[in-house]
Amino acid sequence: MQGWLAVADRAVSKASIERNGELRPHRAVTTEAVAAGDPVALWRPGRTGGLVAVGTVRGIEDTPASILEPSAKAVVFDFGSISLSSPVPLKALHSAGLTAFTHSVRDTNRSYNQGDFKFVRLGLSRQQWAELPRLQKATAEDHVGSIPWIIPPGTVVQRRQLHDVYGGNRSGNRGSSGTTPNTFLFVRTAPDGQPAPSWDGDVLLVPGCLQDGDYVSRDNQMLIHHLRRGLPLRVFEQRKRLCRYLGEFIVDQEKPAASWIRTGVRKPVGRSTHATLEVQFPLLRLRQLSGGPCFDSCAPAFEQAPRMDLELVLSGAPRPPQARDGARIAAKGSADTEEGHRSLKRLLGIVQRTPHALDALGTRDDAQALAALLQLAQRRAGLTALRQVAEDPHALEHDLQRALQGQFWIFGGQFAGEAARRRLVPGDEIDIPLIRGDGTLQIVEIKRSMALRGPLVKRHRGSWVPSAQIHDAVGQALNYLVNLDEHRLRIRDQFALETRRARALVLIGHPAAQPGVPEGTISEVLRTINTHLGRIEVLTYKELLDSAERSLGDSWSG
Repeated sequence: MQGWLAVADRAVSKASIERNGELRPHRAVTTEAVAAGDPVALWRPGRTGGLVAVGTVRGIEDTPASILEPSAKAVVFDFGSISLSSPVPLKALHSAGLTAFTHSVRDTNRSYNQGDFKFVRLGLSRQQWAELPRLQKATAEDHVGSIPWIIPPGTVVQRRQLHDVYGGNRSGNRGSSGTTPNTFLFVRTAPDGQPAPSWDGDVLLVPGCLQDGDYVSRDNQMLIHHLRRGLPLRVFEQRKRLCRYLGEFIVDQEKPAASWIRTGVRKPVGRSTHATLEVQFPLLRLRQLSGGPCFDSCAPAFEQAPRMDLELVLSGAPRPPQARDGARIAAKGSADTEEGHRSLKRLLGIVQRTPHALDALGTRDDAQALAALLQLAQRRAGLTALRQVAEDPHALEHDLQRALQGQFWIFGGQFAGEAARRRLVPGDEIDIPLIRGDGTLQIVEIKRSMALRGPLVKRHRGSWVPSAQIHDAVGQALNYLVNLDEHRLRIRDQFALETRRARALVLIGHPAAQPGVPEGTISEVLRTINTHLGRIEVLTYKELLDSAERSLGDSWSG
């Protein structure tokens, strides 16, 4: 069946999407033989990427005059199945038998250039195209996300803390994060000189960014073209330094702006001319994908909304164990399980309505025993899921990172949590930043397990020595530590983290990936190299998992 794979833009070209002042957010220029009705899948590239939208080609239009290629056409998209917050990873597509999709993605990633909209042929059967929305739904239900979003709809947070965790511009009414796959829009209920947000049927009308001139400013481009960039649009209601998360929205695909509203004129700065520029903003049309009531009589008061502190720790409970095909192992049909879920929800409701009830529960032995059992069940489930990923011959670094997210207990009891920010030094992004009880930092560098490209150890002059894979990983961790030492004072003042003499843990490989060498030999080589490394430790995933199992004690086998 004729179909297409489109790679999301990292930098949208205005020439391909705007013409005669009209906003045209979902167009791409191509020379391929595209026809109306062809299915199309949108892929977000990069480490946090995946399948984010599935739709059809709505039509073909003439290209703008600035496009020099005479055979090029402007393709109009219409995406119906959207999963920007939970992209379907390559592994899930491979497990579903969509090898044609995975091969096209790999070929496209190798030839992808920043700023170009890559558009390639994707040969899938009708059944396989129908399978893509099902995979999107399954991924969303399993809460698999490249970057976990932990703020519930209706929750108030400090805007400064929001940007500390998720990046983005700290001022203005929009922010496109450079560190996480998110686009933010901050809306005020009574803006000066601008219309208040209002609903027109199922469309929310909100002001965009103020700009001057007839062009579309970069700030408004980031908002209007968020789907073309493969990024979710998260809308907040802002009041001074606080903002309430309203949910995920999408700019209307057919008509992104209801109108342009003019607020006045101004003279160009630094120019001796009588010409003036119009100051205006677009009135955006948004459709809500998730969240609660907002900007109507049903919405709760801002002052009564629950608060959330994002100061230090980005917490995340381990996900339930999954089979290799992505399906959940736990049996949901059990009546006892459903009753347990309802009981826990009732207990949470009591605590939320009556905060002092939590103090009373903390003094009861049975409540403490319940908390211990729940924690044990979470840890067992998380450890089982991590072992499945670590033993998967197709698992990549981001798969292992997702399985480890929020499970800092696996690394030992001396850690109090995970740091909220992974990019402490310009140019370096730490896989897992752990915080010790005294506030100092330890970084975890994640490498592949069973899919490691090369052996862990090799023979050299009659002895077993670490391979180049280990030496490269240790060198990378060493560079991270050097940069943390050099930026120690800034990190301590800005993020309240102590990085002086920080340590690093390198997770790499699995003994089962090198069956020709005894496991004891591999462990002995790693112990030897660890004794000669002052601030860096190297572990295999099996060693980490076995240590975590021993920490659970006899309760693990029960």
